[in-house]
Amino acid sequence: MNAPQLAEDTVQVTLLAVSGPAGLAAQTLSQFFGLSRDRAEAVLNHGRGLISPRMPSAQAKATLPLLAALGLQVIMTPTGAAPEVERHDLSIRLVDDSRAAKLIKTLQRLMALDDLTARSFDGPAGMVLTGLTAAKSEWLANALRGIQGVLVSVSAQRTALYDLFSTATLKTDARIAIKRHLALLGSGGTSFGDALATGLDGRALHHLLAHFPRLGLFGLNQDFQRHDVLITGQGRLSQVELADFLATRAVAADRAALPSAAAPFRVETWLTRAAAQQFLGDYACIGIPATARLIRA
Repeated sequence: MNAPQLAEDTVQVTLLAVSGPAGLAAQTLSQFFGLSRDRAEAVLNHGRGLISPRMPSAQAKATLPLLAALGLQVIMTPTGAAPEVERHDLSIRLVDDSRAAKLIKTLQRLMALDDLTARSFDGPAGMVLTGLTAAKSEWLANALRGIQGVLVSVSAQRTALYDLFSTATLKTDARIAIKRHLALLGSGGTSFGDALATGLDGRALHHLLAHFPRLGLFGLNQDFQRHDVLITGQGRLSQVELADFLATRAVAADRAALPSAAAPFRVETWLTRAAAQQFLGDYACIGIPATARLIRA
């Protein structure tokens, strides 16, 4: 009489992604799921895997807030269910058009993709292949990264975050309406570069795009973004110091001219979002005002 009830009340717990330090997480997995320290560290280092094949569902649910706080993304499924296959998206950007023929030939050979041109890799995300397994996305990324002038980025669908942009300059009332709606959603309040909102999950992004269909809005996976870094002013440097600094960045500048928000100087290009953030922090420490601008071509 108890067996059917036991089956209904138990689940298996699977790790899908890790985004935090492994030390404390390993201790937590050992404590709550009965894993040995070595097994817990092995699952965390792999980034995914079965944590518990069977445990009471109430007990598993009680651990979710703590696991989330530790940067662990897990899923609960019925005991004995086949583990969910995590899907990835892969972005391909072509920086050097002279490499287009080699890239296209490689994609035809590896993925049977036809009718490609150099323009197939244009746009703010480049060409995106969706729904790949982790193994296939890793295999393809490694193959394409060997081609000079090609940028490849991989992102897990379940943990992807998006920034919100517009194809046109928005009026003040439109920006205010978007910010108010973001506040209602409880997300996206920070800013970065020319993004209207940052750090949106897929559900919040789709909701915003549906709510504002006529503003030219689009969302872009943070993992697929590339940015220019622009100096927008003289900051704390003298004009001579600024010119000398720009020379170290291989930026030719007329000493009679100064960068401004209306006429900035580009000092870095084709940076990932994380690298652009790092450069902005470095320039802020030096005392040079700078901003990031999404590469949309």
